[in-house]
Amino acid sequence: MRVFKGRGRSVFGGLALVAAFALVQVASASAATFPNACKNSASVNASQINVEMTADAPATVFSGDPVTLSNIQQTLGVPGGIFVAGYNLGLLTVGENLIPATAQTIIEATNTLEGAQTTNTASSSISTTITDPDGSPSTGDESASDGALSLTYASQTWTAAGGTIQFREETVDPVSAGSPPAGGVAIVASLGPGGIIMVRFGCSPGTVSGPDPGVITYDDPAASFASTMVEGAPLPGINDISFAKVKL
Repeated sequence: MRVFKGRGRSVFGGLALVAAFALVQVASASAATFPNACKNSASVNASQINVEMTADAPATVFSGDPVTLSNIQQTLGVPGGIFVAGYNLGLLTVGENLIPATAQTIIEATNTLEGAQTTNTASSSISTTITDPDGSPSTGDESASDGALSLTYASQTWTAAGGTIQFREETVDPVSAGSPPAGGVAIVASLGPGGIIMVRFGCSPGTVSGPDPGVITYDDPAASFASTMVEGAPLPGINDISFAKVKL
């Protein structure tokens, strides 16, 4: 009896590599847009902004595999009313205002060993134009254009546990405008002459209703902006496959 090894190994090993390659194809996620409720350090009133997030993640991985979330993009849409409030507090001026800001986001990933991770701090700026026909703040005729803070975060690595991974902003309840801010998104804006006044925003998925100071209703979970399917067990590599052919 002679035993031969290798031919089947090369064939099936090649198939394993092809299958593994197919499983790690990167899928570009559709952007998710959802409201955030915020507290800030300049006012007792809560405010609401829109958050848009998107990122790239593998379409499918195996349990225990690393998962890279890359090209993490975020746009924070700030309504003009927030800037009018800043103007009435003496933090902004009539005309165009370019406001430097930094932000960090806590990303939740279901069915991972990590559960949640905080992004790096990203920097950008937001622009708004304020008009005040009578030149006197807080008389009711002030207006401001909406603004958008666009950010790109560094890639993150996660560990797949099982099921489907849903990537979304973490809902932190309650939010706080302390130092540092507490929320799914923490923002620090530099206002005033030379940016000497730091205004902190703590925001989480949710809405604000009612008259000032407003009532916050949190959304948990938030909408997912990327997902990855997790299969059961890893495919064997070429060196893990051995087939015997018996010749009598």
